[in-house]
Amino acid sequence: MPRKKRTEPVALRIEDVHALVAAVNLTDIVLHEERGRRIYWTDSQRDELKFPITANSLGMREEGPEVRFRFRSVFSDERAEFVADVEAVYSADQEITVDEAVIREFAERVAFMAAYPFIRASIYSSASRLNVPAPVLGMVRQGEFSLGEKLTEDESQAAFGDTVSEFTGEADN
Repeated sequence: MPRKKRTEPVALRIEDVHALVAAVNLTDIVLHEERGRRIYWTDSQRDELKFPITANSLGMREEGPEVRFRFRSVFSDERAEFVADVEAVYSADQEITVDEAVIREFAERVAFMAAYPFIRASIYSSASRLNVPAPVLGMVRQGEFSLGEKLTEDESQAAFGDTVSEFTGEADN
C-alpha cells in the first residue's frame, strides 16, 4: 500500500475582521507592568504642563495560531504617575495569516475593548494603594479608539522591550 505524502497544515487565510472574530478566542490577559508612584512636580513644571498627561502605545504580533495585542498606558496628574501594560492574547485552532489592515481593525474594535477594563482597574487600584484620588478614565465608545503610526522595530523595543532592570539600569540579558 503506497504511503500518503505528509503535507504541512496550511494556514487559514483571514480576509476580514468578522472572519478573524469567528476564528479566534480570547485565551489570556497578561499583565506586563503595573505601577504607580507619587510625583512631586516643581512649581515651574506645574505651570508648564497641562494635566492630565497621557501616553498610550500598542504592540501587535502574530505567533502561529496566536495573535497578541499589547496596550501600554501612562497617565500622570498633579499627584502621581501610573503605568498599566496589558496584553490580550487571542488563539485560533490552527495557524492563521491575516493582512495588517485586518489586524489593525481587530485591535481597534475588539482587542482594545478587552484590555481597557484591565488598564482602568490597574490605574484605579494603584491610586488607591498610593492613597491619592483615583483618576477616572472615561468610557471609550466603539470607534473612538484608533491606532496611530506603526512603530519601527527600535521604537517598539523601546516601548515594550522590558530589558532594563530598576536595580542596574542596564539591559537584562
